[in-house]
Amino acid sequence: MKGAIVMQQSERYEELFEGYDKASAFDQIAKLFFDRNFGTATKSEIELLMFHFYMDALIKKHKAQDGVLDYTASSDYNMGKQLGLPQTTVRTLKVKAQARYPERFDWMKSLASIQSNIRQDGRKVIIPVRDVNLLLEIKNYIVEHGGYIEFESTGEFLKIRIEYFLMLMYETLEIEDRKKFVKEMKKRLQDNDSEEHAFEHMDRKQLLEDVISATSGSLSIITAIVDMLNPQNALVKLFLRLFPTH
Repeated sequence: MKGAIVMQQSERYEELFEGYDKASAFDQIAKLFFDRNFGTATKSEIELLMFHFYMDALIKKHKAQDGVLDYTASSDYNMGKQLGLPQTTVRTLKVKAQARYPERFDWMKSLASIQSNIRQDGRKVIIPVRDVNLLLEIKNYIVEHGGYIEFESTGEFLKIRIEYFLMLMYETLEIEDRKKFVKEMKKRLQDNDSEEHAFEHMDRKQLLEDVISATSGSLSIITAIVDMLNPQNALVKLFLRLFPTH
């Protein structure tokens, strides 16, 4: 029985690291030890580097053609089961590895890839996020633009106000759609004798809040504006599904 388990683990290793640049990985390990650090590298440093290799191989193995990672394959549960670690430890290692060995990824595409799991809760949007680094990227974007995040106790999904979701959606729009979106937003403000905002370096959150306030919070008006945009955009399509015109 024990031999069968070892064989399964060996097969999983061979499958995951097939074609992986192991020579480059060895060079990084060697630098950790041989660059005036032999005998002083801590256990946590070594484990973090090994986790980085594992995460890197997982990303390469399960990345779609558009570069988006399959978040099911890299879920905390699946990785923890493979490595023999609690899910909380896996989440911590993901954050540390991204900080120490940053992996560039298009978090907007990643957000769009999980659109089928996003839900509406009254006037808020619930975004389930399996990957902690994707969650942190979304949180950072919203906070940088003056918003705030409401975390549920599990920390595995975000609940955000409509204007913050519209801010995220705006970042995925093509230039012409951005112009159209802003033009219609400004028009709504002018129609209600409200101040017109410049949009180049403006407080986007404030503009959206002003529009929602000026239209007495009517979601139908916001939805009508979004309905003018490219229907093939994943987040435009998602917004119209969550807040339909009828």
